[in-house]
Amino acid sequence: MHEDVNELSVISNTSNSVDLKWKTPGFNSEFTGTKVYRNDVLIATLDKTKGEYIDRNVQAETSYKYKVSATYTDQYETGGVSKSVTTQSAPPPMILESLQGKATHKDVEFTWKLPKREDFKRVNIFQDGVKVGTSTGQGFSLEGLEPSKLYKFSFTITDTNNIETTEPQFLSIKTLEEPPGVIEGGDFTEEVDGDLIITWEEPTKGKIKVFVGGKEYAIVPASDRRFTIPSKDIKYNIFGDPDVYLQPISDSGTPGEVTTPPKEEPPFSAGDLIESGNGLLWYISPLILLGLSFLLFPKLRDLLINAIRNKKNESNEKPKEIERFRTDETQMKDPQDQEMKKRMEKERLERKERQEIKEKHQGKAYLEKLEKRAKERKTLDFKISDSVEPRRRAERRSREPRTPRESKRTTREPREPRRRRGDK
Repeated sequence: MHEDVNELSVISNTSNSVDLKWKTPGFNSEFTGTKVYRNDVLIATLDKTKGEYIDRNVQAETSYKYKVSATYTDQYETGGVSKSVTTQSAPPPMILESLQGKATHKDVEFTWKLPKREDFKRVNIFQDGVKVGTSTGQGFSLEGLEPSKLYKFSFTITDTNNIETTEPQFLSIKTLEEPPGVIEGGDFTEEVDGDLIITWEEPTKGKIKVFVGGKEYAIVPASDRRFTIPSKDIKYNIFGDPDVYLQPISDSGTPGEVTTPPKEEPPFSAGDLIESGNGLLWYISPLILLGLSFLLFPKLRDLLINAIRNKKNESNEKPKEIERFRTDETQMKDPQDQEMKKRMEKERLERKERQEIKEKHQGKAYLEKLEKRAKERKTLDFKISDSVEPRRRAERRSREPRTPRESKRTTREPREPRRRRGDK
C-alpha cells in the first residue's frame, strides 16, 4: 500500500528562507523517503527519517509552490502534497554604528555598536581585502602593524542564516610613528685606566646619542648596548659624578627623553624620610604640648587675674574721679589756679590712656613698664608744682598792703642817779 505524506505546513517564512514540515507514513515498511519540489523543480531528496526541510535559496517578496511526495521500494512515488508560500520583504541591511579605530605605531583597536537584530551572528574584519578576524562583541584589536603606514579596513556582518552583507563598511587608518625607546638597565663603570664604559639593556632599536659635559659627543646604534668614553674626554659635575647623558632616537628620527644611566639608589627615599619624621612627631607632640602648658599657664593665669582687677578698679575709680574733678572745679575759681586745673585734666587723660593700653595688650611685663613710666611722670609733675608754689606765695604777698615794720628796739628812759647815804 502506498501512503502519501500529510499535514504539510510552513513553520517559518522570512525574506531569505522557507521552513517546511510534514508527517511521513513511517509505519509502512516499504516507505523509503521523500522528495521536495519548488515550482515543480526537485530541490531535495530525503530519507524516511526526515520530516522537515529549510529552503534558503529564495528571494524576498516572491511566491513559491512547494510539493512533498513519498517514495517506496518499488520505485513508486506518490502524487505528493502541495503548499504555496510568499516570502517576506527584506529587512534593512545590518550596519555597525559608531565605527572607529585608534592606532598606535604597531597596533590598532576598533570599536563599534552592534545592530539590534535577532538574526545578528558576527562581524567580519578585512585588512586590504584579506580577512584577518571575526568578532561577536563591540570591538576588535589587530597587532603586528608597521609604523607610519596607511591601512584600509572593511567590515561585513553575517546573520544567523550565514548570509553576509553585500555592502561592507570601510575605514582607513594610519599608524603612528615609532616612539623612541627609554633607557633601561643602564650603568657606567670606570676602568683602571680611567675610561668610562656605558652599558644599557633597552632600547635595542634605533640609535643612542651620547652627551658629555652638556655637549653632543657621539651617536651609536642602540643594538650595541655599550659605549666607551676615553678618560681624557670625561667631564664631572659638582658632585664628582660623570657628567654623561644618553638620549634614545627612533628609526624614524624621533628623539626621546634625555636620561642618565641609573645609579645605585640610597636605602631610603625622601618619602620614607618624611614618613618617619611624621611618625616621630606623632609621638613627641603630646610632650611638647604638655611642656608649653606648664610654661604658659602661669602667664595666662596672671593675665586673667590682672584683667579682672583692672576692670574692678576702673569701675570704682570712675565715680571718685568725677567727684574729685567737680570739687576741684568749684575750688579753682581763681585765675591763678587754672594751671592746676590743666594739670589735673592731664592726669585724667593719662590715666585713661594707660587703661586703654592695659586692656589692649594685657601683658604683665608691659603693664609693669607702663606703671613705672607713670610714676616717673608723676614725680616730674610734683617737681614742677614745687617750683611754682613759692612763686604763687610771692605774688600773694605782693598784693597785700605794706605797713612799716615796727622796730623791736625801745628807748630806755634815763635812770635816776643813785642816791648815796647822806644825800637828801
